[in-house]
Amino acid sequence: MQPVDTPFLVLLEVTALVAVVAAIVYSPRLTGSPGRVIGRIALHLVAHALVVAVVAASVNAALGFYTTWSSLNPGNDPAGTSTQVAGDPGDALKATPTGSASASTPTAPAVLPPLPAPGQRLQTFQVAGATSGVTREVLVLLPTGYDPSDRTRSYPVIVALHGGYPADASHWIRHMEIQSKLDESVAARTIAPSIVVMPTMNTAAIGDGECVDGGVKGPALETFVAKDLVAWVRGHLRVTGDRAGWNTFGYSSGGYCATMFALHHPGTFASAVSFDGYLKPDFSGPYQPFGPGSEQWRRYDLVDYLRSATTPPPVALWFQREDLSAGVDASGKSEVQRLIDAARPPTSITLFDQPGVGHRTVVWRDGQPTAFEWLGRTSPAFAPSR
Repeated sequence: MQPVDTPFLVLLEVTALVAVVAAIVYSPRLTGSPGRVIGRIALHLVAHALVVAVVAASVNAALGFYTTWSSLNPGNDPAGTSTQVAGDPGDALKATPTGSASASTPTAPAVLPPLPAPGQRLQTFQVAGATSGVTREVLVLLPTGYDPSDRTRSYPVIVALHGGYPADASHWIRHMEIQSKLDESVAARTIAPSIVVMPTMNTAAIGDGECVDGGVKGPALETFVAKDLVAWVRGHLRVTGDRAGWNTFGYSSGGYCATMFALHHPGTFASAVSFDGYLKPDFSGPYQPFGPGSEQWRRYDLVDYLRSATTPPPVALWFQREDLSAGVDASGKSEVQRLIDAARPPTSITLFDQPGVGHRTVVWRDGQPTAFEWLGRTSPAFAPSR
């Protein structure tokens, strides 16, 4: 019986109910002597603790933070197994996308705008999108030794997309520890020095916007990233022009965003890394820019999008999933399996399976070196120099 199983939740709820009833019935009798008073206090503490435990267990069951008892100890998390399940990532990166803009033509200007914090690796910008009308704070992590005046050196780009509201770009630094994880991978020569671009996607006004273009109901977040942010990065940083050197990288809802951007914009992003991301929008608050079955929804349902694509997008996708059987539909297939079934070359999919680890930041944080290694091995643009 695991912490997300119904029998455990029912048992905990019944135990809490018994404790609350006992506190109500017996409290009036536990007065007078110090021993009785102590017993009364203990009875109330136990009842309150069990009520809190019921709430915590219900939230955990709904969101899947800890799906097994062993996952409560991060040291017990499995190392995971990697399997290439569709296409060849090398073929995906070498293919030429059709019908989309390419990142290989624009070049950085000879003189770049000055950095807001010269000499610092972590920079903070306000990026105003001319096409989308969206303005967002963007954090940029620069490689060690980055010199904006050096026109002979350019770097691959990782666009890192955070999870749902109230998470923001700073979560990559404070919780995911992407700077230390990337530095360790660069030192281990599993990936080349890279520029990490971290936009804040969500606001209190919309909550979790799922990176979509909201039309008349909300901001054009997809356009902001795929058009405005990409153009801004090219004009402000020394970055590669090869689409193989442009990757999207995300966890939870940011994992959905990462996959969506790669599939929708293969001319710009050749690869995507998703840590426990899903494959269709999950608007969890009052912001509902469109509903299931609408034309917009079908575009953002990535399984349907990939299945109906006239030309399969040449992108290499890497998924970390804690439970590859989750989300089974009436056909008996999971979201991931339906995506695999829909994939046709040159689309490539690699799965990194970690059963039972739960939907947790520590899992995604510690999984980054594995994803960086895959990226460095898959894309020549991210490969470390030998």
